[in-house]
Amino acid sequence: MAILVVQAVCSFAVLAYFRKNHPESRHWFKTFTAPLIGGLAMLGVVVLLVSNMGAAAARSPAPSC
Repeated sequence: MAILVVQAVCSFAVLAYFRKNHPESRHWFKTFTAPLIGGLAMLGVVVLLVSNMGAAAARSPAPSC
């Protein structure tokens, strides 16, 4: 899970890096849209992983009464 969080942070770092250091070589898809979609998708996967931690850890669900 930590690797997904680091990858998401790196996706957002790409946005900041090209905005600050190389504005003339920014491409609307390569340096903005793709990292943004990738970072948001990875954060979504982390949210799903945290909310389903029991299933990810192969724990059986609690019996219902």
